Amino acid sequence: GGGNGGGNDGGGGDNGGGNGGGSGGETAAVIMSARNIKSDMDGRFGFGCVVSKPGDGEQNWHQDGDTRRNPEEPARTVIVFVAPAAVTRAEGPLEVIRGSNRVANVFGQSQAELPPSLAAAYTAPGEGASFLFECDGPGAVIVMDYRCWHRGLGNNSGLTRPLIYARYEAVAPG
Repeated sequence: GGGNGGGNDGGGGDNGGGNGGGSGGETAAVIMSARNIKSDMDGRFGFGCVVSKPGDGEQNWHQDGDTRRNPEEPARTVIVFVAPAAVTRAEGPLEVIRGSNRVANVFGQSQAELPPSLAAAYTAPGEGASFLFECDGPGAVIVMDYRCWHRGLGNNSGLTRPLIYARYEAVAPG
């Protein structure tokens, strides 16, 4: 199950940027700013809480967005998950397939299925390229490219498992 809460205007904040002042063939680094973004569908800001209650089943595999972008392009949007409490395997942690942000949907693929290249390599939660977001206490953070394939596992504990999230979009300084 999933709940959505929140309501944070996020704000921006310029992290600076600029040139290294070099000469010749040197390449200047550009530092991007980030801003909390609103959902395209419902206008809510990208801040909330996903809750898994005791007995909730596992989610279907999915990407949160940016699915029409070229998978070879750098991330434009990231989602930051923060655990406000311990997360164990029994409570249904977030499962992410490492590197899956570079794997696009396949025409005709069911919405809940992994693309064939990921499905062929997948063995079990926490094995191979699968990463489980588990932690011993509050404050653990994971930053994920919005295009990563992921799901919440089933909650087989007697505890509710919340995960706080915020979505950020890269914006050019200025």
